Amino acid sequence: MSFMILPASVRARTQSSLTLALLLSLVACNGGSKQPTAPTPNPHIQTTLSLADTVVVPGDTITATVRVTNHGKSPQSFMFGCGYTIGIVVENESGEPLIGDFVCPGIIVDLTLGPGETESRTAQYLALNYRDRQPLSPGEYLVRGGLAGGYSHDYPWAQSGILVAGQGRKSQ
Repeated sequence: MSFMILPASVRARTQSSLTLALLLSLVACNGGSKQPTAPTPNPHIQTTLSLADTVVVPGDTITATVRVTNHGKSPQSFMFGCGYTIGIVVENESGEPLIGDFVCPGIIVDLTLGPGETESRTAQYLALNYRDRQPLSPGEYLVRGGLAGGYSHDYPWAQSGILVAGQGRKSQ
């Protein structure tokens, strides 16, 4: 095998050609200057969320039920890579998830909802921050739920507010 050292002018043209080819391929893959657009939500899928209590005290149980219904005339099929079909999370005012379905074990499951069919899931979580296992501080939180992997524009999650009251002040 032999190697040849190219003159600087040839190396510069070759590098320029490779750079141009890379830029053109990036433009082609990204559609030019167009920004990616969010998928259109499926109009036949409706997600609802209900809470057993909208006021809890630190350390209480938060019980949430999510229902996903196919209102279309044909079956709707979904595939999930997290081992569950409906996810539920509790977020703080900054949108940071504190409680709920975060772990994704990579187990693929699928779900098909026939016309008029509903899939539901009820989950109970202690009102504890999953990071430090300390009770949630008093304040307002957001409970969100929907199709797992649907924490996106495809299938917006339903949501409801919950208040964590100071210890012993549950009535409201």
